[in-house]
Amino acid sequence: MPVKGARHNSGFTLVETMVALTLLCILMVSVYTFFLSGVISWKNNRDKADVQENLRIAVNRLARELRQAKSIHFFDLYSGGRLEFNDPYGKIITYYCATSGDPENARQLIRAVNGTGNNPVARYIKKIMVEPVNCSPDTRLITITLLGEKGKTGEIRISTTVMLRQQGRG
Repeated sequence: MPVKGARHNSGFTLVETMVALTLLCILMVSVYTFFLSGVISWKNNRDKADVQENLRIAVNRLARELRQAKSIHFFDLYSGGRLEFNDPYGKIITYYCATSGDPENARQLIRAVNGTGNNPVARYIKKIMVEPVNCSPDTRLITITLLGEKGKTGEIRISTTVMLRQQGRG
């Protein structure tokens, strides 16, 4: 015979279940937020590394060719920059920034020889800057700065100073 006033406890009450579900939801949202911030941080760091790698490739290629240049024709800052110079064999080498034709529409550094070729050198290059800005055939020392960006990395810049080995008019 059951005792009067005794309570039979065989499960959870509705209030206990709701409290448990609320705590579980808070825990899951916290874990998801932590995971999401880690994924975003990883993606941003990966994009930044891509930009830095492409900037290094571009500045090394550009500096190597400029060291051999006979003279610099001109530099124009319009539309991301355009640098034109003569190589030791009399060819006109042009470096400029343009938008790629792929779905990403990334800015890239392009190299042309005698106005043809238009070969991509590196991606995620937004701008070429040269100092002194008014380069002439007599310019012997220039500083090249490349600016790059991908996604939300922010602008990343890399610079180098190059001395032309051969002097003369192209």
